[in-house]
Amino acid sequence: MEEHNQGISIGQRFLVLCGALLVLVAVVVLLMTGVFVYQLFYEPENIRLVQMLTEQVNISDRAFFGHAGGSDFYINMADEVRYFLYLFITVVVISILVRIFRGILSAGITLIKLANGHRSK
Repeated sequence: MEEHNQGISIGQRFLVLCGALLVLVAVVVLLMTGVFVYQLFYEPENIRLVQMLTEQVNISDRAFFGHAGGSDFYINMADEVRYFLYLFITVVVISILVRIFRGILSAGITLIKLANGHRSK
């Protein structure tokens, strides 16, 4: 009983430490994601990933191509459609990242509440 009166136990400290670490990591990654999205729209030339992709990826306007009935065929894709597809893929990837780290943030907060004896509803 004396140990309980002295403050938080080692297990509770460990839970608080783990929870705080999870919260810190999630907040940092979410802030970095926000900065990345901002730079992607306003300063894409400063992003190393965009520079690498523009150097390495060979972009043509052919969306589909092949050979049928003795002749070659291809279907062109307009720049607007290509831009929309790239934007859609980027939004999907970023939303997946945000949901993952939002869950990590929630887990960290839950660990801190658990260490303090509060039950989440």
